[in-house]
Amino acid sequence: MDKKRLMLVSEAASAGVGRYVIDIAESIDRDLFEPMVVYSPLRMDGYFQEGLKRLAEKGIEAVGVDMRRSIHPLYDFTSLVQLTGVIARMRPDIIHCNSSKAGALGRMAGRLCGVSKIIYTPHAYAFQDMFMPPILRTFYAAAERVLFPLSHVTVNVSENERLDALIRGVGRMEKMVVVENGIDLGRFSGRKCPADISEIIGGKGPVIGTVSRMCSQKNPMMFLRLVNELCRMDGMERAVFLYVGDGDLMQDIIAEARRLGVYERIAFTGFRTDVEDIIASFDVFVSTSNYEGLPYNILEAMACRVPVVATNVTGNNDIFSSGCGVLVGVEDAAAMALEVARLLGDKTRALDMTQRAYFLLKGRFSIEVMIGKIQKIYMGL
Repeated sequence: MDKKRLMLVSEAASAGVGRYVIDIAESIDRDLFEPMVVYSPLRMDGYFQEGLKRLAEKGIEAVGVDMRRSIHPLYDFTSLVQLTGVIARMRPDIIHCNSSKAGALGRMAGRLCGVSKIIYTPHAYAFQDMFMPPILRTFYAAAERVLFPLSHVTVNVSENERLDALIRGVGRMEKMVVVENGIDLGRFSGRKCPADISEIIGGKGPVIGTVSRMCSQKNPMMFLRLVNELCRMDGMERAVFLYVGDGDLMQDIIAEARRLGVYERIAFTGFRTDVEDIIASFDVFVSTSNYEGLPYNILEAMACRVPVVATNVTGNNDIFSSGCGVLVGVEDAAAMALEVARLLGDKTRALDMTQRAYFLLKGRFSIEVMIGKIQKIYMGL
């Protein structure tokens, strides 16, 4: 049987979307598929760069096409022309488009080139952002409705993401499949805290941290308010707070931390490629997102056997539907602080939570489960 030529297209060459693309390209059955990657170098992090090196070593072709996240007709038309040329040259049998911008451009370019099978994974729809002005949410939902017929299958990363789309009139159930994100558990065994992080922690007190981009979706301002709440509590005098990640809001976050008087209490590490080692040093992991698809950072915390307190949004609540984590309201820093303090004060509860979370992770959120389901979709097209 001839191999199917599989093209993975993504504008976001960073964070969870970038990881998803690299994971599929590396892990897909090479006896059945010939993977290739098209990405935008304009928004690329260190993890994706390292992934490109590994792909090159395995003989997997990767091509850069400038795609901008924001809507700009002239730039977007130029990107569409470039992407159409790449598809015409590489002649894929299947195109798998990831996230909104690549989802739009990739589906249009694929149709223009006559590609017979096109898949779209949104990785959280823009209209899921409850803090976005209603007119913009309406616009993005309308755009998704117009583009939906261009793909043969939409792969949602969580059931609630699919439900959010259906409620908005985006898509039809029979053309939408849920395949939850999965991680390689082997990466999380035998982790050792990096020397510079060990120096920061210094055996002082409990470590509360997050790994997240500094962007509006991830709501880093709530992390600052959480720290402010916890610093007022008894027993938190020696607590250590870590924020792992960078992003467009970094300078705003640092300025706000200074204004709140918590800057000296938080270690801002910037972007790191050794997050598995750092998360393993946490006593509690927190996620403050305004909306999600299904976040990798929470899965990573579960793999490190660290209890998690997260906002009650799509993706987060899909993971914790079985009670293996704690959910609080969006923007409710006071409630999150209280739940963090409760976990720190009840080691038995925290241990039970992490054990149940790890058991769930192995059976439902492993990379083997994810790739197996994705391959069945590809083969069925």
